[in-house]
Amino acid sequence: MYHRKQRDRGCCSSRATMLKSCCWSGKGDWEGSNVLLFYGLWGLAEFLHQCGLLQDNPQQFTREVTNIKTQLVDKLHEICSSTSFSPGVKWYVSYILSYFGFYGFPNEYSKRIGISFNKEEYADLRLIVANGDSVSVHGVILAVRCPSILPSKVLSSSKSSKQITDNFVGETVREVRYSSHVDYEALLLLLEYVYLGRLHAAEEETVKKLKILAKRCNLQPLLQMLCRQSPKWGTPFPSFNLTSSLDPAGSYFSYGLLLDQILLDI
Repeated sequence: MYHRKQRDRGCCSSRATMLKSCCWSGKGDWEGSNVLLFYGLWGLAEFLHQCGLLQDNPQQFTREVTNIKTQLVDKLHEICSSTSFSPGVKWYVSYILSYFGFYGFPNEYSKRIGISFNKEEYADLRLIVANGDSVSVHGVILAVRCPSILPSKVLSSSKSSKQITDNFVGETVREVRYSSHVDYEALLLLLEYVYLGRLHAAEEETVKKLKILAKRCNLQPLLQMLCRQSPKWGTPFPSFNLTSSLDPAGSYFSYGLLLDQILLDI
């Protein structure tokens, strides 16, 4: 009897190892060294997914988490922004945050870029929806972070940073007009994600419109969080990377001026 139990345990252990090997992509230590934190977050994520409290009884959920929500969300944002945690931990943190209306992948660097969100200074593009509402943006950020939101003719025009710096005064701000299919509120939220790496959307109707826009712009990681799809084992955590804008041959739009401002603020 004893040997049979030992054999069964061995089989279970082998199956667990095989399962992990099948799921594992070989891209670094996805779980991280803090195993308790990783599996604790995994358990919390599964609980939120399975219990359906938000969908079935939002008032009960709100009442039960009121006392801990602020502290919990702040701590989760802190973990997600840190470079000290593994990709798996940060993925599950992002997934859990989606149940509190926070979508995306916050990080420290994006905060520096985010200071330019929805500001006229150095903006070289104006996005206009069908009803006339508009928002000023910086082409370099959109070209690197979400090129699908811009027409190809806008993306194809590039200038060296020296030309832009010398000729910026009097430069005409270009306009990009969208059809009535683009919702202004959803567009602002998408831009919030582009600039800051994350967004906050409390209304389910707004989230639905944002899903459509994120899908059209091929922002798959954001779409995954908006749809609350569980993280896939081994998937790299999305990074906020603007290095492709630093092309020595020149870059898009007002890259020189915008990045100079960001570097000065660091």
